[in-house]
Formats: sequence, C-alpha cells, structure tokens
Amino acid sequence: MELLLLVAGQGRRLGEHTKLRNKCMLELDEKPILERSLEIAEQLPLKRWTVVVGYQSKQISEYINSRVSSAPKRFVRQNEQSGIVHAMRIALHLLDDDILLNLGDEFLVNDRLGEMVEYFSSNNVDFVCGVIENSLEEKIRKAYSIQCNPHTGFITSAKEKPTVPYNSMLGTGYCIFSKEILPYLNEVTINLVRNQYELCDFITLLVKKGKRGVCIPIGDDLINVNTYEELNYLRRIGGQKA
Repeated sequence: MELLLLVAGQGRRLGEHTKLRNKCMLELDEKPILERSLEIAEQLPLKRWTVVVGYQSKQISEYINSRVSSAPKRFVRQNEQSGIVHAMRIALHLLDDDILLNLGDEFLVNDRLGEMVEYFSSNNVDFVCGVIENSLEEKIRKAYSIQCNPHTGFITSAKEKPTVPYNSMLGTGYCIFSKEILPYLNEVTINLVRNQYELCDFITLLVKKGKRGVCIPIGDDLINVNTYEELNYLRRIGGQKA
C-alpha cells in the first residue's frame, strides 16, 4: 500500500493567513498542521508516498523532504485545483498499488488508522471510507455523509455537503482504494453544482459498478481546516488531543 497525500489547495477562506503559505503549513503548537498527517503516515506500513502539491509547492516539498526519511517520496503538481478526484487523477499514472488517501488539511484526533489498514488487508473489499462516529450534523454538512446497507454493511451512497445527513457519521478524506478500481477515477464527471470533481461522486460511481466498500471508524474527531474559526478551534484543542 502507498500513501496519496493531497496538499495542493490554497485555503482562500483563510484570507491573509494563506497569502504566503499553504494552509497545511499554518502552525499548531509551533508545528505545521501537516505534521499530524506525517506522524500518522509514518506509523503505517506504506511502501511509498506520492504527494500532490500546488499552491506554495516548494514550502510543502521542502518540509516533507527534510522531515520524512522513512519512505521513498515523489511529488506531482496540480496546477489548477478542481477537486479531490482531479488531484487523484493527476497522480494516477504514478500509482501502482492500493492507496491510502489523506488530505493534508485534516487533523485527526486519537487516530485508529492502523485498524482501517488491517481491515482492508484482511477482508475482501474494494475500498474503505474512514468515518468519525457520533458527529455533529453541522460538521457533516461541511464534509460528506455516507450510508451503508444495514444487512450487508456495504456502502450504498454518499452525499457531498448534505443539507440533511443520512446519519451521524462524518465522512473523511482518509480512504483506502484498491489499485484495481483506481482507473474508474477517469469516469467521474464534473459536479455541476460545485464545478469540481468530487470524492463522493467517485464513491457513488464505485457503488454503481458493484464495488464493495465499507465504513470504518478511524478516530475520536477530525478537524478540517478551511476557515479561521476552524483554525482557532484546532489551536485550542488540537495539540492536546492528538
């Protein structure tokens, strides 16, 4: 399994805070937010890292290269940020194994990623979506909601930024996809509402193709840093709860 780390976005909603810095390089306890993703990845059996960079790419690549020596790394540039699936497509030609997807602006609290990796390795499924259970509806509306068949446990649908979530599970960017299903990324069409290539549309496509996916709890909380309020919240609680 290899890591696919997405760190290309600017974070325009953070205004002046990201004028000169990629939002993943904003600091928490004197370390960039990105550090949390690196710490988690280093604990997992990942044979290689592929990193999609974009805005302020030099900051990101220099930090990762100076910080991480545990696995081979390669960088690919996304010049235009058009959604998660678009970023995954940019890296598709480099990927030749199952992937663990990670969004660098997501801060996972008390992670259990090892359990998700072990589940995927031990069970006959095509993909796994990491979720946070018992999440606030307000948080799910900013991310995505995911629904599973109560009898089989397999994922049946996913909704991006839902007005009314399916349940109290918060969908995250921590997902595992088998290498066999990665070519389906090229069949995802642009979301006409958001004008981006969305992760939920990829999940929905996989379900329609008959691929089997499950939800696995991966931690106690997840903070996606898109606004100054979320950054401040993370600074209040993040370092204490990592």
